[in-house]
Amino acid sequence: MLLSLFKVREKVVAVIPKVLKIGVGASVGAFLIRLSLANAGMINVNGSSFSMNLDLSDPAILLSWIGLVLTLILYFLRIHINGKTYHIRGALLLSIILTTIIGIFMGQVKMPTSIITNNAVSSLKDIMFKLDIRGALNPALFTFMLMFFMSDFFSTLGTALGVAGKAGMLDEKGDLPTIGKIFLVDSVATVVGAVAGLTTVTTYVESASGVEAGGRTGMTAIVTAICFFLSMLFAPLFLMVPTAATAPALIIIGISMMQTLKDVDFKTVEWFPVGLMIIVSIFGGIANGIALGLVTYCLTHWARYLFTPSKEKAPNLLTIIITVLCCLQFIS
Repeated sequence: MLLSLFKVREKVVAVIPKVLKIGVGASVGAFLIRLSLANAGMINVNGSSFSMNLDLSDPAILLSWIGLVLTLILYFLRIHINGKTYHIRGALLLSIILTTIIGIFMGQVKMPTSIITNNAVSSLKDIMFKLDIRGALNPALFTFMLMFFMSDFFSTLGTALGVAGKAGMLDEKGDLPTIGKIFLVDSVATVVGAVAGLTTVTTYVESASGVEAGGRTGMTAIVTAICFFLSMLFAPLFLMVPTAATAPALIIIGISMMQTLKDVDFKTVEWFPVGLMIIVSIFGGIANGIALGLVTYCLTHWARYLFTPSKEKAPNLLTIIITVLCCLQFIS
């Protein structure tokens, strides 16, 4: 929270190379696609290996593919009437609802006995304010805290830039002018979430679904927050929605986020760090992708600066420092 208040996080964004800030949107999209495919069972994940799951004899897998086909049809359907073109508003939400209904008839959706969450508020006392600050300050845990901190720090950075890139809100330098507000809200949520006994509350890549639906202002976030609060009170109703219904929508959004690559310079020295960042993000997450993207950028640009007659500038000292700090998350 202090780093956000004193704009340190904004300064970190400023020294990240423009090409990586633009390309991070595609990294977020690629990560979202892989995450959604795995959650829906449409790919088999065995360690670091992946394989498509086309076993349509499994009703759960069949429902996932039905949901994807249905989502594609609704999302891209265009109707021409009297010279005007119309599309289906809320196509992604409609596909989730229809896939859930189909899942009921396929026996893949369990109907709740009640739509009200039992003890939704009273049960909070079991986890809130149960912190062990003294225990957490154990020097032996420092490397773990550092790893979690750096991962959360750069995951939020990547998600914010990626979703903003999808929304077309980045400026000519690849920066998001209002990112300071995002960092502050994110840091407050992280601290409050920890006090409440939750896993890390952070900026999430699924925010791209709000952008895809047309959300561009803080009102989108407020409405989303209200819906999340209602979902806590009516958890059984929302939990009946299967992953097979939500994953196809996120896959479509992830693919659409790859469009940010249109603004990337595809010269080898510029594209290579972005390409590696995307690949690493798929297998290792957004924070790891940014870290190795930065490392590759510094190595390739320093090599050109030192050994080839080029007018390009070498990465500055601040960029190198941020690269080293970013890589600290690999310490275990």
